[in-house]
Amino acid sequence: MTIKRASWFSIPGLSVLLIFLNALIPMPVLIGIQFIILMYSLKRIRIVYSIAIALAIVFFQSYFAVMMGTDTFVLFLQQFISICIIAAYWFTFVNDSNMFAYLHLYKQLAIFTAFVSIFQYLMSLIGISSLATMSWLIKDQDRTPVGRSAAFLNEPSYCALVLFPLFFFGIYQFLGRYRSFQTFKLKPWELIVVFAGFLFTGSSSGFFGVIISILVILLEYGASYKQLLILLITVVCLGTVYNKVSFIHQRLNDTIGLVMGKGSLGSVNLSTQSLIVNKNIAVDSFIKTRGLGGGMGSHPISYDHFVGQYGPNIALQNNFDANSLMLRIISELGIVGVILFIGLLYYYRFRKNSPTTVYKIVSRMCLCYIIMRLFRFGHYFDCGLYMFIAMYYQCYRNSKQEQGNLLIKNGKLKNAKKG
Repeated sequence: MTIKRASWFSIPGLSVLLIFLNALIPMPVLIGIQFIILMYSLKRIRIVYSIAIALAIVFFQSYFAVMMGTDTFVLFLQQFISICIIAAYWFTFVNDSNMFAYLHLYKQLAIFTAFVSIFQYLMSLIGISSLATMSWLIKDQDRTPVGRSAAFLNEPSYCALVLFPLFFFGIYQFLGRYRSFQTFKLKPWELIVVFAGFLFTGSSSGFFGVIISILVILLEYGASYKQLLILLITVVCLGTVYNKVSFIHQRLNDTIGLVMGKGSLGSVNLSTQSLIVNKNIAVDSFIKTRGLGGGMGSHPISYDHFVGQYGPNIALQNNFDANSLMLRIISELGIVGVILFIGLLYYYRFRKNSPTTVYKIVSRMCLCYIIMRLFRFGHYFDCGLYMFIAMYYQCYRNSKQEQGNLLIKNGKLKNAKKG
């Protein structure tokens, strides 16, 4: 397949650049830029009716929540209008003719980001702290531990998130069933850079993303010795990481301990504490609203209302985004939001019988990215979420079209044989 290239001075170039500048440019400014570009392209705006209907349902659910006093108009409209702008932007500009141009640009910036991650890790090893982080430019990096890289993102986990799509393609080159067809095959030096940059973030969320990726890739195979061998090697490698990387060992042990009822919130690491506290508050909000949710943007209100019951030694972390997109949906949108999100994700899956392999691989990468977001990253807008949702939808459209073409072709062949 020939990849259509795009300039960095084009809409695809600017759009991808804005994803990586998320920590340097305030989110309202990024959304404002996208809104201005969208207004200059009014005639091109594409409306996906299923997404529009889902947003309409969320609007009425959140309006009802405001009337019930669990949300405010300001918080609700801030989130809702921003989602409408960003969704319209990405669904308008990502299409079948340029999707791979976006991915090619994304690849270039991801490799550059990986280089920065490696550089920061090396600087931390030799003790040059001023170059090991960008805390002098990005305030959130003040909390970045020594020996973990964030590049120019807010924190190491966000760096792992933006590198994840390329990391998935890299894993696929080794394990995927259709790796010989891959359009975005990485060169050996690119593989080394991306893998190293990703690993040097030291992100447990990235560790989880690797597990999800391998499981999704293994589903391509039928039950066979190859599948079992890959699974065995994966278990050995992940077990080694668990035993050798102390902070991943600590986080997993703390999280499992709290889930099993052992230990206390005040004694565990802050990441685990934030996850469990936000999980509890999301459940509290869900129960209080009888499953309807507190309304879009309401999680900070729920957090302030319920956090006091979990003790005085709780660090106020991720009170805005609930630490996880799934927890935020449960807290704010309730059962309606969960059904809508999972329903659309399932409906727009890549069609099984479609022959187009490249789109199948991209669809699976997007699915793994979205699952990773569901379990860790609660923000509605950052790090290219809607770009990958739009690509996931575009892969579905392509697979459906190819499936239809195949049926027509088979029908013609049958008719020719009859004739």
